Amino acid sequence: MSKASKIMTWVIVGVFILGFAGGAAAQTAKYQFRMGQVTPLSHGWHKTALKVAELVEAKTKGEYKITVYGAAQLGGDREMFEAIQLGTLDMGLISVAPMGAFTPALNGLLFPFVIENYDAMRKVMLAPQTSELLGSLEEIGVKGFSVMISDFRHFTNNKRPINKLEDLKGLKLRVVEAPLYVDMFKALGVSVTALPYAELYSALKTGVIDGAELNHSSIASMKLYEVLKYVSHTTFPFPSAVVMNLKLYKGLPPHIQKAITEAAAEAVPYNLQLLIGEDRTTEKLLKEKGMVMNDIPDIQPFRKAVEPVFEKYIAKDKRVGWYVKEVQKIVAGK
Repeated sequence: MSKASKIMTWVIVGVFILGFAGGAAAQTAKYQFRMGQVTPLSHGWHKTALKVAELVEAKTKGEYKITVYGAAQLGGDREMFEAIQLGTLDMGLISVAPMGAFTPALNGLLFPFVIENYDAMRKVMLAPQTSELLGSLEEIGVKGFSVMISDFRHFTNNKRPINKLEDLKGLKLRVVEAPLYVDMFKALGVSVTALPYAELYSALKTGVIDGAELNHSSIASMKLYEVLKYVSHTTFPFPSAVVMNLKLYKGLPPHIQKAITEAAAEAVPYNLQLLIGEDRTTEKLLKEKGMVMNDIPDIQPFRKAVEPVFEKYIAKDKRVGWYVKEVQKIVAGK
């Protein structure tokens, strides 16, 4: 064998060894969870899901790994939540809104005009009462770990700025497919239209809808500023929750259960800082893109209009009333 042939042989052997070692390292995880979420990969929710995955892998020393599928690759929020219930999907960072149809207690997380600014939001999200409310999910086969925020949602449309309650009358707005949201927006005088999140851009562009209830980050990440004109600021919360199939969770070793629980909790401050920061950055971007923004002078008529809806959902589950009262105490510093 020539000298050149020997060198080539050792190169091939070296590459094979390195490739084998790399493959072995890639297979060190005992178990790989699949975790879904709906927002684009640039959105804060996707980054939050990745943070949870990073923390779980670190805490389990690589034994357990979470692969995050964003941009609705595994379906919409409701589809993924049902898949988690059935056990065909392991985990998700799922919007709380559709969960209210399965466990009414979680509707307490969606009430607008209760948390009025981000300082209050931070206190509420870090309070144990918020995570405690997720315990209701175990009644329907799902383990809830922690609640994450998105930036506040606002009235957006292509017709006019919203300054008073009457300005909403007759507007065709896409509203998230959750009974509480549908009831609230009907009470506000809106013509409610149900559409998948992914169809918002085309529906706005073609005039199928006049607008939607959206946050700054969603408008920016989906480039909706190209087809939307007005943003009127409100304080509609739109949280998500880190959830897992309950049977899967109960079958895990205790130290892995502990690692996932801790990772989800530790990701909350990261999520708060990230999303609040994104809100400020994207608001500036949207103004630069030509969107017209306003703050509603008097929110009281809007709050009064939805009070009967609040009462309806408080009557459905006593935990809703308990949570709303707890939030009021937290915000007041009691």
